Amino acid sequence: MTFAVGFAYMESEKTDNYHWALGKLKQLITKQDIFPRVILTDREFALMNAIKDIFPHTTNMLCTWHIIKNVNARCTVQIPKDMKQKVKNLWRDVVESPDEVEYQQRLNAFQQACVNSSNFVEYVNNTWLTPHKEQFVEAWTNRVMHLGNTTTNRIESAHWRLKKMLEHSKGDLCKCLEGMNDNIRLEVDNIKKSFQKSFYYTEKTHSSPFFQYLRNFVSRAAMTLISDEMERIDIVGTNKNLCGCKLRSTCELPCACELSGYTTSGVPIPLDSVHGHWKKLTMEEPLEDDTEDGYELDMSNAMEAIWTRFRSLDIVGKRALKSKVFELAYPASSSLCPPPEKIKTRGGVKKKYKGKAPKGYDVYRDPSYFEHVETEYGDSQGD
Repeated sequence: MTFAVGFAYMESEKTDNYHWALGKLKQLITKQDIFPRVILTDREFALMNAIKDIFPHTTNMLCTWHIIKNVNARCTVQIPKDMKQKVKNLWRDVVESPDEVEYQQRLNAFQQACVNSSNFVEYVNNTWLTPHKEQFVEAWTNRVMHLGNTTTNRIESAHWRLKKMLEHSKGDLCKCLEGMNDNIRLEVDNIKKSFQKSFYYTEKTHSSPFFQYLRNFVSRAAMTLISDEMERIDIVGTNKNLCGCKLRSTCELPCACELSGYTTSGVPIPLDSVHGHWKKLTMEEPLEDDTEDGYELDMSNAMEAIWTRFRSLDIVGKRALKSKVFELAYPASSSLCPPPEKIKTRGGVKKKYKGKAPKGYDVYRDPSYFEHVETEYGDSQGD
């Protein structure tokens, strides 16, 4: 899930301002030796330079969605009509290159298709590939743990929700702080709900015996990723070169070749094969690794309280409490199961304002270059 860890008021978007904001973010990190592995941004040089200074060992990735949209906008303007779609498809292939060899082959095909559009090729090379290919092409980004996040779309959605709560830009500081606080409260509630689902809800694809060590201890999102990865087992087997190990490198979850080994030997997926990120199912502060006496890990008082409560209950209450304890103690034998049919929900209607702010809504941003192009040429989403 996406959630906010802080908000900052900045006088301007310059490197010094970002230095201050990122420095405050750094102070929020509880363990000073653990910093973000990846920070995902747009191509904003002031922010990118500040990241290098404040988090020198962090990989700064660029949003692939915005890059593809900007290149496609240039393509719409500069490439002949009969070649536009082919060039757009070839560009997406370049961005999604799984390794450096494949990248070079796809780049050659892309440049060959644009041989008569030198200005367009020069823009792509000078603006994106030469200085930044390691920051957005999968051949390089698949080497770092980015948890599947390669675009800033999630952040823009979160920003939009915050602006809905602020309503307009004319409120005073107290009004803004109230809106930010309400936004965080809602996020915390949603996170707690997702934790509870991971504890008590089992999807059909997670009911396999291979997941018995993971159920109730690993997030449902992680088990869904593993379940999808298991579909590749018949194709890759235990061959690491054929597997590519993308899920292992980007999410620290067992990839197809690892899963193939578990299925061949008939053993469940071990809990140790999953990164600690996916095991955090509580809002409590993490324990220190160097606990001296293990006091924080002692459960004797809690267990005694459970026994005391159990003895004081009637037969109905005892059965209910016993059921809950058994679900935690024996997750493999849980009787929980998904509903027989997926509940159909009715989504909200999405509106596109295409450069025009809604009436009375004065926190709307200026349209990007590609949005102007799409408005003029009628070239909408989908590529």
